[in-house]
Amino acid sequence: MSNNALAAPQRRRLGGFASCHFLALLRSLALLLYLDIAIRTFYLCNKFSVVTLTEEQTPLPSSDAAILSHNRTLPNSTTHHHHKLLILLRTGSSDSTSRLQSIKNTWASRLADGQLRIMEGNERCLRKYGDNHWEGLTCLEAANHIEIMNSTLTNFTWLLIVDDDTYVVVDRFASLLDRLDPHQPAAYGAPGCGNCGQNRTGFCGGGGYFISRTNLLRMAGLRDRPVLPSVAHAFIEHFMQEPDSVWCDVRFGCVAQDMGLRLINQPGLYGNQLSNENEEKRIIRLEQSSPPLVFHKVTNASQMHRIHGLVVEMASKNGTWTEIVEDPDWHSGG
Repeated sequence: MSNNALAAPQRRRLGGFASCHFLALLRSLALLLYLDIAIRTFYLCNKFSVVTLTEEQTPLPSSDAAILSHNRTLPNSTTHHHHKLLILLRTGSSDSTSRLQSIKNTWASRLADGQLRIMEGNERCLRKYGDNHWEGLTCLEAANHIEIMNSTLTNFTWLLIVDDDTYVVVDRFASLLDRLDPHQPAAYGAPGCGNCGQNRTGFCGGGGYFISRTNLLRMAGLRDRPVLPSVAHAFIEHFMQEPDSVWCDVRFGCVAQDMGLRLINQPGLYGNQLSNENEEKRIIRLEQSSPPLVFHKVTNASQMHRIHGLVVEMASKNGTWTEIVEDPDWHSGG
């Protein structure tokens, strides 16, 4: 047998061995590449998680961390609620205790649990501005808005902000809200007061103002909670900017416009004290002016109960008294 005849099978065996070795090497390289991709992906995912966690835990500059640690949830609330209307009540005067009692005995007596929120104090605002007047009240309102936006226990569609010397016609307000679009970029009240710069004005005080939850979040540059500390700090600083930081209602309107919202005049928010009891009766009986939503400058418990009695009387006589009707002289789109 020739040497060439013996060498042929040997070459075939060596060729087969080389092919197997090459395939094994390819499989090993593929495994190493897969592991490398997996490790890089794991690293990037964890890096992103660490960055996100660090941002959430970054303390507020200028001692603003107290904003998120104070009043995290609504008082005395342990269950989840959804309200069409949440009412934020500004308090702080020497008469606030008696005023609050009158409110609870009249227009707030039929509100659901957690629907009325009392504006509470904030240590940071107290340290920096002294009390809840002027700049202190502006800071306090901004801090309370953050707490409301961050609350996980109470959801709402609309927020009304009023003083503690007001009477709110709750049923009519609820009827009005049924006709409004909460996604329209707008805030409602009585525009025309103060100075927001660029020939703009803010809201006038007294009769209150209201805004949807969607648009309150827009004022903070958000779509939903949580309000991160850095965002909370920027939100409060925005409220405290000049001009007119001494007027919380003006600044609310200014910040709303800065964030792309339109201020819409809403009739029925009576910001000034009525001249006499006869005018009070005629407005409630729909004999003059716009159908009432809010009366401001209710001076004492006697007047609060008198207004409440007239409202209850009208509602009992006419079941549609609190409904919003299509009236060319009274609409919310002005």
